[in-house]
Amino acid sequence: MDKIEQRILAILDANADRIFAFGDDIWHHAELGYMETRTEPGYLPIVPVKDAGVVHEVFDLVDPEHRLIRGAIEGEKLAGTTDYGDLSSIMPVIQFNTAGASGAGHNANFRISDPKLYYLTTAKIFALMGYRLMKDGAALARKLIAENKPLYTREEYLALRARLSKLETMEMSPVPDHFE
Repeated sequence: MDKIEQRILAILDANADRIFAFGDDIWHHAELGYMETRTEPGYLPIVPVKDAGVVHEVFDLVDPEHRLIRGAIEGEKLAGTTDYGDLSSIMPVIQFNTAGASGAGHNANFRISDPKLYYLTTAKIFALMGYRLMKDGAALARKLIAENKPLYTREEYLALRARLSKLETMEMSPVPDHFE
């Protein structure tokens, strides 16, 4: 334990009576407090770009053997929702999936099975896609923006989130001295 941790514990020990009194007051006078619950909407469905050909072109350059998993990136109906769906509702975004990992994403069994494929090949794809989108005065990026009008403006999206969000306050009832 370092000196700061020792100091924190010493301060708490020195104020133990105050801490116990505060806890006892809350326990016996819960009516003085309240609880807030905030309900937030889930994510919006993914809106794929109309032409994600740049992804296919770059994949073919970087991965001619097609070892990479190509995600559902254009013109397909997707049932999943993620933060990517929210972002895709206000601006065109390109999503792709690559290989080099095993197990389920966001799961304890997720493992990097091929570091070169997972890190290096994916970095190459990002770099080349960024270059292709931005070259010639960002001509391709501008084309994608023009062809893929967002579902919402930023203001409309924020208004939708606010309309679907709910903050509830519940007054607390007194806690009995003993439970039966």
